[in-house]
Order: sequence, then C-alpha cells, then structure tokens
Amino acid sequence: MGDEAPAAVAERLALEKARAIASSRGDGIPVVGADTVVAHAGHILNKPRDAQEAREMLCSLRGDEHVVVTGIALVSGGVERTGHASTAVTMREYSDEEIEGYIASGDCMDKAGAYGIQHPAFSPAAGVDGCYMNVVGLPLCALARMLREAGVDIKKRPEWSLPQQCLDCEVRDGLEIAARPTSPG
Repeated sequence: MGDEAPAAVAERLALEKARAIASSRGDGIPVVGADTVVAHAGHILNKPRDAQEAREMLCSLRGDEHVVVTGIALVSGGVERTGHASTAVTMREYSDEEIEGYIASGDCMDKAGAYGIQHPAFSPAAGVDGCYMNVVGLPLCALARMLREAGVDIKKRPEWSLPQQCLDCEVRDGLEIAARPTSPG
C-alpha cells in the first residue's frame, strides 16, 4: 500500500475535497468532504480507470475479505477536523458473467474497488463487519459525531430515516435521525 496507510489516504483525500470547496466559498459555512478507499492484499483500490481495471478489481475481491475506509473531513470556521471509519467486507463468489453484467451497467466505474454494496442486482457482499453506510461511502454516525463535536446543530427531521442495515447496528452512535425502516419502492 506504499508508505501511506489506507486511513491516512482516505482522510487526506477527504480534507483536500473539503478545503477546495471551503476556499471557493469563503462564507464560513461548514464544509464536509469524504473519500472512500478499498484496501485489499496490500494495495489500495480507488475507482477503476476503465472496464479492464474494474474487471481485475472485481475478480481479485471475489470470495475474499477486504477493508473499506472512508475518510471524513470538516472545515468550519478556520478549524479542520478529520476522521475515518473502517469496515471489513467479505465478497461472495459471484460469477464471471455477473461481473460482465455489472461492468456493462456502468455502475462500477465511480466506486472505489469497482463495486457498490447497495447495487440490488449485483449484490456483491456476503458479509459486512462494521458500518454498512461506510461501505456505501458515508458513515452517517461518524459524520454526525464530527458535526456535533464541531458545534454544528443537527436538527432531526421526521422524513429522515436510516437504511434497514443501520437499524440493528451496534456501532450506531446516538445519530439524531429517526431509526426506522425505509418504505419499499
């Protein structure tokens, strides 16, 4: 993985994004940046550059475990905060045909590790140990905690709900959003 640990890479990329937006705004409104990387077999997998690289990533992840790390950065009032969440994911033994269908959908091209855990047809994961929303790309509990620590008021809204995967989460951390199943469709 080179000299930089996956958490450091994710946090650095998230902070670069937040700084870029904050510097262009200049209005003091808090800015959040996030970036997700996949760590597997000593390598960091970012977004694939092309279909061949997506195919290689998906084949290497198949039937194996990896770690998804999402860095979060908050730039607010001249103060910068960073953090991250890490989640272990075990992939199922999907077929070559499933890989080709997923690549053809184009959905793999904008995701670290070339997959979206939430994709209903491909559904690549066999198991998740940790925060599901981290694997989606934004660990809501960690973000809410960071915002609270920075003094940003999070107002609960009745229409907000967490995905089903968060309802029984042991690491959910006082997130100020109603935890209820989302309605189908």
